[in-house]
Amino acid sequence: MVGLGSTTLTGTQIPEPNETRKTLRLATIDVGTNTALMLVSEWVDGRLAVYHDTGHYVRLGQGVDASGRISDAALERLERAFEDFARQAAEFGAEHIIVTGTSASRDAANPEDLDRTARAALGVEYTILSGLDEAEVSFMGAVAGIKRLEADLEETHAERLFRSDVTHRATIIDVGGGSTEVVQGTVLGSSSGYDVHIERSVSMNIGSVRMTERHFDGLPPSLSARAKAETWLSDMLEEHLAGFHPTDLCIGSSGTPRILAHLHTGVENLMDVAAGCPKIPSSALADWSERLLALPEEEVLALDARRMKGRSDVFPAAALILRRVFERVGTEALAVSSQGVRHGVAIRYFQQIP
Repeated sequence: MVGLGSTTLTGTQIPEPNETRKTLRLATIDVGTNTALMLVSEWVDGRLAVYHDTGHYVRLGQGVDASGRISDAALERLERAFEDFARQAAEFGAEHIIVTGTSASRDAANPEDLDRTARAALGVEYTILSGLDEAEVSFMGAVAGIKRLEADLEETHAERLFRSDVTHRATIIDVGGGSTEVVQGTVLGSSSGYDVHIERSVSMNIGSVRMTERHFDGLPPSLSARAKAETWLSDMLEEHLAGFHPTDLCIGSSGTPRILAHLHTGVENLMDVAAGCPKIPSSALADWSERLLALPEEEVLALDARRMKGRSDVFPAAALILRRVFERVGTEALAVSSQGVRHGVAIRYFQQIP
């Protein structure tokens, strides 16, 4: 076990800092239903400076929808990921570690096993974020990711999404393995800081692993399985998104839109496209969703073997969820942010330091 600084976490709240230094180097670990991701960052000149970003596919939520428990096999995968994170956190000089869990962790009847695993491998507690906490830090992280990319663009740059001294209404969509978060709010375009106001947010028990395990009968899913999945999804969105209205600025913040952006643009480095913030037209979201749902798993994997590894069996469901949510809250195109929950947790932490 690496002896890094630990954080006392309370309930489902983002932890309050016990430091007064914004120069602290922080590791934030986001444990989702399918992936575990770690960011090492500092707060520099009013924004997040990223030093390291890595992850593992742990499929923590495998079988949780049916059994209600995190399996021993999933806990072993998580433990191996944590041990690797401990090594890398020390290598990159992290002085503090925060571990947060999301949908599968919320669903599990054995959260004490998650806490025990984190303490053994990392020396810190395991905090389970509420759905609303997850939605809010997703919003902060996604917006900050785009603002970071735009910091060096001219104010009149055609591809700039946020302009100084202009209040923008934005929607963030984060499709995970067990849940999907949708957040709407305003963003004050500024060259510094992250001036956001959240108007409404929701966390829905709709995710790629959950949909695949509950409704699909293989890849490609049969017509009847797809119809059942579509009905379930439509009913859930009708229930939870009734108060949401489409916004022209709609941002996807999970791995799903990033991989779709790679597939849509055909480029290896998204920094080569639209100042690093590509957009996926609504028609392309629909086209890719249909294409993915018609392929066997080995052909989904073959589309981008490196990025699909660990998610090829659930990616068609993820693309379908993203498409259907976007149809309700977006308009012409989905902007893609490289940042998410782990970035938002870090931003919230640093902003709490006086």
